[in-house]
Amino acid sequence: MLALKALDSICMDKFDPWDISNYKISSCTFKENFRTKDKNYNNNSLIASDMFILEFNCSINNQILCEKMNYTFQLATKEISRVFKLNTEINLKVNFESLNEPTLLGSTIPSRFIKLISEEDNVARYYPQALVKQFNNYDSQNFLKYDIIMSINSDQNLWFEGDGQINKNQSDAFTLVIHEIMHGLGFYSLWDDSIEQSKALSPFLSFNSNTFEGFIESIFDKYVYVVKDDDDDDDNDDNSNLESFLNLTAKLNTIGPPGIQVYDKKEFMNKVLSSPQWEEVARYVYNKSNNKEHSIKFTPNNYSINDIFLETRIDYNPSSSLCHVSYHDFANSSDFLVTYLHDSGLTKNDFLIRGGNYSGGVIGPRLLAIMSSLGYETKLDIQPDFSVITTTSSTTSASSSTSTSTTSTSINSLSSNGSNNNFKNFNGWKLVLIILELSIFLFKNYSKHRLIRTDKN
Repeated sequence: MLALKALDSICMDKFDPWDISNYKISSCTFKENFRTKDKNYNNNSLIASDMFILEFNCSINNQILCEKMNYTFQLATKEISRVFKLNTEINLKVNFESLNEPTLLGSTIPSRFIKLISEEDNVARYYPQALVKQFNNYDSQNFLKYDIIMSINSDQNLWFEGDGQINKNQSDAFTLVIHEIMHGLGFYSLWDDSIEQSKALSPFLSFNSNTFEGFIESIFDKYVYVVKDDDDDDDNDDNSNLESFLNLTAKLNTIGPPGIQVYDKKEFMNKVLSSPQWEEVARYVYNKSNNKEHSIKFTPNNYSINDIFLETRIDYNPSSSLCHVSYHDFANSSDFLVTYLHDSGLTKNDFLIRGGNYSGGVIGPRLLAIMSSLGYETKLDIQPDFSVITTTSSTTSASSSTSTSTTSTSINSLSSNGSNNNFKNFNGWKLVLIILELSIFLFKNYSKHRLIRTDKN
């Protein structure tokens, strides 16, 4: 475990899964090399599930549906506890509620990000509270009660274990829940377009009162790299065609620099937007994130998996881009769980069969490598799995509260038992090719719902 210091005891707190702008920067005191027993809140609504304490709130008038979702969370948190070596319980607050919005599945936020500095590179980053609690050298009376806050839309047509055959319009609740928890645990980039929407991306711009603290990335961002184009300036570096988010953040921080006093924030922001660094970095990263294939990747620490491309093939969306792996590359692999589209009409077992029957379960090897890089210990061996195939099915997206549904269909979808029955009675390759071409055309107009993760989804 890398040595970390709570350099200036700064936290960023988030309150509403549906409003990413609702946060505050606060001071929080952390003691190093000391830890006490986890606090027990003695709330009757809390349900222990291995290393998770679940507070489940159901506001709908359907007790059976409430019980199904509650039980699904218990199954999901047990599965996560099976995979990861968690030494401190994680407190998860869930609201299962009607949102009167047919395109949204759910949204999740880490309740608190804690600013720590790594002795490895002397860089300050934001770590989700759930992760910091797993480090044995920190204890604080300022840990918030909940580590993760989640909202799930009860209006959605969800499929639960024991429901019988899934239909094509249902979404599997188990994989949805684990997907969302992964974001709460730290699968979360702080690079977005909140400063200059649809034009530029940057990490979180942090002020503490009138002090400019700099652009600060998350621990997830530490391992993210931009793949340079052939015509990009590589500074004569023949060792790699990658540039780290770390280096790009450092370039942005030459604008300040961090530590200066800012009394006119509007003037300061004008300085940022007109700077050459903003053009060189923020607008460059936005262009890389917008309809570009294999342009940004996660390179895990100490693992030889080098193909974890993040979602950049779509129009940039802060709820889908960068905060998921590429749907095109991994939807049909063992790492289907953290793509931005969640295919409907498939159960957990269907996903596993389609992905090649990975022995580790729904948390695939690349996701394990990512979470291990962040600092979570895993119980399973991480083995690369390159079973990436190309099929399509009806989909539900993990995206933002501002998303809209689109219309489309897919002929080459999987049946509920995981087998592909679409070509069963076809006679002749010519007919097969015609239908394949038709499926590509129709896929562009298929019904999609939005899943939504953490601060952006």
